[in-house]
Amino acid sequence: MTVQIKDLGNDDFVVSVGGVEILAGASDQAIRPGDLLLAAIGACTAGTIRDFAVRNNVSGFDRVDVKVDSEVGTKPTRITDIDLVIELIGNLDTEHVDYLTRVGKHCKIHNTLHREPEITVEARVGETAS
Repeated sequence: MTVQIKDLGNDDFVVSVGGVEILAGASDQAIRPGDLLLAAIGACTAGTIRDFAVRNNVSGFDRVDVKVDSEVGTKPTRITDIDLVIELIGNLDTEHVDYLTRVGKHCKIHNTLHREPEITVEARVGETAS
């Protein structure tokens, strides 16, 4: 996976993934970086549940919606709590709801946040555009 971030010279950045670009930053038109993290865990959870339900022909499953809320802390500034509400749409029994919820808790982003990745940082000096 590679994500490219380009500085627009203001408070915003263009985030490029494959052929898709989004605006991230602090302006009203941009998605805040913390919201991108929340979107990542929400979309990953929903996708993991949907993929499992479809691959395993879970009876009564129609779709899944996820709402993500968070709390922010200081010293250091960070997201301290992430709350996901998974809404499973369809005619599902309690057993399927419980199982699909457990499946969702094991998406790639959830697993990453619980098993802190090693992060390396390298700085380079680039040329100034003329």
